[in-house]
Amino acid sequence: MVNNDVDVDDNEAHITWSEAIDPKGLNISYTIHYALDGDFKNGHQMLSNINTSSARLRDLAPGNYQFFISASNSKFTTYGHDIRNGFTIP
Repeated sequence: MVNNDVDVDDNEAHITWSEAIDPKGLNISYTIHYALDGDFKNGHQMLSNINTSSARLRDLAPGNYQFFISASNSKFTTYGHDIRNGFTIP
């Protein structure tokens, strides 16, 4: 999940990333955490239960967003929450 890409169009951000692989072969789902600040205290939002390696965030207000993607297996072990990225909605 290290590699990701963001395409911004008006008030939407389409985020893609490389798939995570669970060491025990369990199914993986993703959550995108995003906010208008790096501390995730200003309007922290989540898009959960994503089963593919891409998602679209819609109806975003203008601003500079920070986000991270976490991957969880079916036993609720979570990975990848420490890599932060950003994008801007004009």
